[in-house]
Amino acid sequence: MTGPLLPQVGVWSFGSADCFRDRRGRGRAGCHRGRPHLPGLFYTRRAANAAKAQTEIQRELRKDAAQPYVWVDVRPDEAQGTLLNLVLGNSGPTFAPNVRATIEPELPYEESSCGADGLRRLGDSIATLGPGHKLIWSIGRGFELLKSEGPQIHTVTIDAEGPFGSLPQMVYEINLDDVRGTRDAPEGNLYYVRKAVLEVANAIDPSKKRTC
Repeated sequence: MTGPLLPQVGVWSFGSADCFRDRRGRGRAGCHRGRPHLPGLFYTRRAANAAKAQTEIQRELRKDAAQPYVWVDVRPDEAQGTLLNLVLGNSGPTFAPNVRATIEPELPYEESSCGADGLRRLGDSIATLGPGHKLIWSIGRGFELLKSEGPQIHTVTIDAEGPFGSLPQMVYEINLDDVRGTRDAPEGNLYYVRKAVLEVANAIDPSKKRTC
């Protein structure tokens, strides 16, 4: 006894899809020959976009690493801690052309200091500031500039250029009151030794009083 006759089916493999045909050569539903593999295309495109984004990130990182880093600050003098200095510096690896900085409100300074000249030079623009270079102007004695109590906040705005064109404008605040009460002893120099020698020399011969 034999069962009912079933149609013979053949299977042919075409890449990642199978095509089913019966004995008469007619295609069955589900035959995908010639169609693209959509999931594969999706992941390929996503991988390509991720690689493109990573390349752009690496390009920006290399660009940022080659930019100058220009700053302005008020710091105690390294050789004579009582004095305060206005300092313009470049901590980046490349030259910074056309550096301009404004400070609002204007920093206080003693008339006998270089403060007025320093503020004028910053406002007029510095032609070029090399990597690791600093420009320093004394603005006076700290105990005179910090006589008034309370915050002394000044807004610094810096514009400069780098090897790839204009740098983003930098704006930040400095508070001179932060310097109040800090240690004013100079470090790493012979200031006090020189001062002691001058005192001894002046005591020996007061008629030839020396100041430096």
